[in-house]
Amino acid sequence: MTKVHLIHWNDDELAARVTRLERAGFTVSTAPSKSLVSSIRAAAPEVLVVDLSRLPAQGVAIAAMIRQTKWGRALPVVFVDGAPEKVERARTVLPDATYTAWAKVKSAVREALAAPAAKPVVPKRLFAASTVPLAKKLAIRPDTTVVLLDAPGSFEDQLGELPEGVTLRDRGRGDLVVWFLRAAEDLERDIERVFEQAGASPVWMAWRKRTADPTSELTSNLVLDVGRAMGRVDSKVCAIDDVWSAMMFCVPAAKAPKRAPRG
Repeated sequence: MTKVHLIHWNDDELAARVTRLERAGFTVSTAPSKSLVSSIRAAAPEVLVVDLSRLPAQGVAIAAMIRQTKWGRALPVVFVDGAPEKVERARTVLPDATYTAWAKVKSAVREALAAPAAKPVVPKRLFAASTVPLAKKLAIRPDTTVVLLDAPGSFEDQLGELPEGVTLRDRGRGDLVVWFLRAAEDLERDIERVFEQAGASPVWMAWRKRTADPTSELTSNLVLDVGRAMGRVDSKVCAIDDVWSAMMFCVPAAKAPKRAPRG
């Protein structure tokens, strides 16, 4: 049977996706997020399947990293589902990958295996130095108050020029919260307090990347699971810099209070 490796960032949905692929006649492997690339190499799959419905930027990044290796250069890649704008982003990175929906994944995997790219696209660099200001990446808007919880001392300087009327605080309530986490214990101990104080305001939860802190227990999956357990919806992912990644959580639209019109 064809050996397929699946990248999917939600543990609750992972089992169902694996079952679907197995029922389609494939042997399926998965890997923990902290050792994805090395685990994929060890599994020696014939096709890489990446679900873009969860953390699409990370999924595309892993596929691109594999394309940059000699052992994975010719590995067919199948991207499944995902919001249209995220799929288009993936196409700009790997235009020769196969794009499909879960309902058609069986035929897509077989087609990708039967007709691999003659000259696989190898991204020279997935993410060039971003020209988007950090304040914009973090969705900091004019005339808002931003609460920076446990931020590194240099972070305000990193933000650069802010939109007009923005106020920064290190405590209290605001229109947006950016919370920096150093350990899993911080997340477990303070999550309820931080979200309760934030009210309906979006909260960015930031954690150190593995490359910056290999021993940290904080991962995107842990942050995602805890944020959702608090009844929030993950809406954006942001690379703050070479050290910090962040994920934004919002109150679901059905529960969010309606804002009074300005003026």
